[in-house]
Amino acid sequence: MRLGAPVCLPHRCKCGSTADSLGHHQLSCCRDPGRLPRHAAINDIIRRGLAAAGVPALLEPRGLDRGDGRRPDGVTLTPFSIGRSLLWDATCTNTFGATHVTDCAISPGAAARAAEQRKRARYAALAQRYRFEPLAVETTGLLGPAISKLLAELEHRITAQTGEKRETCWIRQRISLAIGRGNAAAITVPLTEAASL
Repeated sequence: MRLGAPVCLPHRCKCGSTADSLGHHQLSCCRDPGRLPRHAAINDIIRRGLAAAGVPALLEPRGLDRGDGRRPDGVTLTPFSIGRSLLWDATCTNTFGATHVTDCAISPGAAARAAEQRKRARYAALAQRYRFEPLAVETTGLLGPAISKLLAELEHRITAQTGEKRETCWIRQRISLAIGRGNAAAITVPLTEAASL
């Protein structure tokens, strides 16, 4: 994708837009088949990292929403820092999206930083009671500042708990694999489906 080589067949997407051969549309399409598994994998990796640090966490907690029925992706069951539980919401933003491509060309990670700011605004009410972290990654694999900071904090906790210093390196690798697999699922269109479009 970074080389500009065609990765799929041009076709009409299920959302009604035209998808080009570079696969950029599929990475941010609301009907994208790779979006949900990628999102779920990132959240599961974070939950497992917290468990390795001795901090139990729950994914998609019931009874906790931001006022519009939308729930955060996870919450720790015990206080994480400054007497507050950690609350997080993850997103994988498309680096090649029309709204981000210029900013990302000027400043790497601009899409992730913008996604973090949007998440902070949406969860401002819950951030008063919890330590809220917007975990934004880009489709190219770049991690946003908040997730990088959280992983550095997890590294100290996991090392203190288990003595293993490479655990966060492995967590970063797992996140990269989840993004890559999600991107592959998003841009892969079965030939039979593409031929019928």
